[in-house]
Amino acid sequence: LGENEGSDIMFYINPFNKGLIFSKENINKFLKQLKLDPHQDYYKTCSNESILLRVLKNLEVSFQKEGNVSKLEQVKYLIGVLVSED
Repeated sequence: LGENEGSDIMFYINPFNKGLIFSKENINKFLKQLKLDPHQDYYKTCSNESILLRVLKNLEVSFQKEGNVSKLEQVKYLIGVLVSED
């Protein structure tokens, strides 16, 4: 990763971990622990649509595990709407 790549981003918020805030250095340490080379894709921001899709996919798995067919169908419908807009 070049020195100036992603330099306009001051911090990252992880909406899937209680809004935990990460700096670029935090991400670098995490990647090092995983023995992964820093790749510029790891520092890109996510679109609202991709975050929403991930939330819906997580709900889909949860509702499927608990056997909540009604909620599962609703979530699948929303995923379909979101994906069809792409």
